[in-house]
Amino acid sequence: INSAFRTYSDQVRVRKSWEEKGKPQNAAYPGRSNHGFGRAVDFADKNLSKLTTSMVQYKWLAENAGKYGFTRIGKGDTEAWHWEDLTSYPVKDFK
Repeated sequence: INSAFRTYSDQVRVRKSWEEKGKPQNAAYPGRSNHGFGRAVDFADKNLSKLTTSMVQYKWLAENAGKYGFTRIGKGDTEAWHWEDLTSYPVKDFK
């Protein structure tokens, strides 16, 4: 696990970092992140490289994560590292 629960201030930092990279869509607004609700995890390999769909670790997650209540939200290689527990306490869409 590369990232899991984030405090509000952590999410502010993460959002700002993505905004500076020109990709604000890669981080939720603070107070609206499933990381902040303790329901999202980001996975990486042993070198801390975020997962892509071609990695063996991703393939294992794709086959097994559902057994543990996790699902992937993105499609294709978009955020292949980001998985969420959606089994309880549904969070409303804040769009």
